[in-house]
Amino acid sequence: MNSGCASKNLIIAGAVTVGNALIDHYYMLSNPVSPGIGALVKSQSIQTGGVEANVAAAIAALEVPAAIVAPLGDDQDADRIILDLQSHGVDTTRAIRIPGDETGRCVILVMPDADRIILGGGTGIRSMRLTAADRAFIAKWQVSFSSAYVPLPVLRDLAQLRDASTPHRLFAFDLPDTFDDLIVRGFTRTDFDELLPAIDLLLTNRPGALSYAMTDDFDQACRIIGGRLAPHARAAITDGAKGARLLWPQGGSCHVPAFQVKAIDPTGAGDAFHAALIVAWLLENKDPETAGRIASAAGALACLTEGARQKLPKRSDISELLGTDLFKYF
Repeated sequence: MNSGCASKNLIIAGAVTVGNALIDHYYMLSNPVSPGIGALVKSQSIQTGGVEANVAAAIAALEVPAAIVAPLGDDQDADRIILDLQSHGVDTTRAIRIPGDETGRCVILVMPDADRIILGGGTGIRSMRLTAADRAFIAKWQVSFSSAYVPLPVLRDLAQLRDASTPHRLFAFDLPDTFDDLIVRGFTRTDFDELLPAIDLLLTNRPGALSYAMTDDFDQACRIIGGRLAPHARAAITDGAKGARLLWPQGGSCHVPAFQVKAIDPTGAGDAFHAALIVAWLLENKDPETAGRIASAAGALACLTEGARQKLPKRSDISELLGTDLFKYF
């Protein structure tokens, strides 16, 4: 891993993620489930997860410095998470155990068609607040990343750190779900609108985009989001097997096709896509089409194994799927 330290302004040319580091309980099911329909558990496993932890690990897998700021419980699950992140090369200096708390967890039901049901639990993230030491640590990094699953006071701190900084510091933000779910977690459309001026790279998906724009038309949702981005901002809106739409200043837009693979488990695929896009588009300043292809390849590769971090895409893996020399693009 390169040091990524820019001596001129003491900013680390890498990314710090702020938020969730969880334990995932996986259940691979025999058939799709719905109300009144059961299924056989064919296999089960316990793995590490969490949006922000997944993104940090995926960035580190691309040989870019990465760190995480996250609350953990006072338990063995926290030990497992820290060891896993460190094994991927992630700086866990600010992954802090909270006395008397329990590490967050998810139950993930994976069906034969690779569709999923995800159930979250744990209380640590809801009480998360940044300390002065956290803010000083985050301020050292070129890119900070977080999601709408993180409490609003933390997101406001990240926005303020970006606003108060030099132009070299950037804020990437994931709107990962519909507002029906996010409002229950305490995050509203008004909160999102408040953050938009500070966001340099908005990451969302079809459900999130349609929910925010309050429309059933994907193209219209993309136009609405594009019209509300800050003048400096870019966006990526994923649409499953249909690919993704990238937006950038002055009305720029392109479609990025998805790679067709036989998915085993899509958990973490969006996180791998986002990590690769942060690296290629924000940190390495590739053109949108190239950055999008790299991210699409990373997302596809992440679907090929069970779990979010079992086999994170490396540059050589992405190069092989692209069918060309990776370093022509990176």
